Amino acid sequence: MSRYTKEAEAVAMKVAAATGWTYEGIDATPAPGGENSIAAASKLPWRTHRSPGLHDRPRASSRAPCNHAGQSTGYSGLMIPVMEDKAPRPALAEGTFNLDSILAWSAVCAGGVDTVPLAGDASEDQIARIIGDVTWLAFKWNKPLGARLMPSPGKKAGDMTAFTGGAIVNN
Repeated sequence: MSRYTKEAEAVAMKVAAATGWTYEGIDATPAPGGENSIAAASKLPWRTHRSPGLHDRPRASSRAPCNHAGQSTGYSGLMIPVMEDKAPRPALAEGTFNLDSILAWSAVCAGGVDTVPLAGDASEDQIARIIGDVTWLAFKWNKPLGARLMPSPGKKAGDMTAFTGGAIVNN
């Protein structure tokens, strides 16, 4: 990854010098695509989110994108887009991985909550509390964090979502 970020940074710095723009860095946060799973590559302990060692694997996984040779900006951490990555599906279905797991991992790897399915009847207060948790983590890390929440109309907690189109993986 360092080789590619160095190349991209060299181009960005030339553009900045030629235009007077400010170069602030690279967000090296990996993203899933098709069969490429960030969750699987990270070897996260999906079914043991309440066990000792919970934070070791996500913290180690988040260091790789942050350790590129250039200047970092943005998330630059481990982000698990739950509804864009197939690996978490079994653990979500059996209830051994959930929003609390993602928030706990965000406490050590600063990514936020990304494409997390919510029951269709999730209240405004419940959503505000989730965003509040992410806000406090962003404050702690002094960096931006994401909160892409996916309320699922007509669905209750534990129901399979029914989104269509795009890169969404129903859970």
